[in-house]
Amino acid sequence: MDNITYKILCDMNLKKVTLISLSEFEDQELLKVKRERQAGEYCWTCTPSLPLYILKKHSNLEMIAYLDSDLYFYSSPEPIYEEFRNKSIMIIPHRFSPEKQYLKEKAGKYNVGMLIFKNNKNGLDCLKWWRKKMS
Repeated sequence: MDNITYKILCDMNLKKVTLISLSEFEDQELLKVKRERQAGEYCWTCTPSLPLYILKKHSNLEMIAYLDSDLYFYSSPEPIYEEFRNKSIMIIPHRFSPEKQYLKEKAGKYNVGMLIFKNNKNGLDCLKWWRKKMS
């Protein structure tokens, strides 16, 4: 989410990675809120915008999955995709323990660690709605 990291990744010449610079998907709406938010908050603000940008740019994609960089699968994620198959949107609630319910106030009801959106009306409408809520 910064130019230094983007340059380092470009220099690594990763064969199976398509890099997207922040300036590629930042639009006027994002740039407006960027001035009002701290760096971490701005990254959260971009969460719906990046998948939306990719689905618009690559309209042939059936779906997009967003995964936080700290996720690790100990087995194939295929069962997740099997359950998702006939749906348009996959979101996961935080499931805070009773003593941690206060965290919902700042973190929200849903966890953005892994999300899936189909490239259809429901998936795109959800991303657009979420993006509007974030700005």
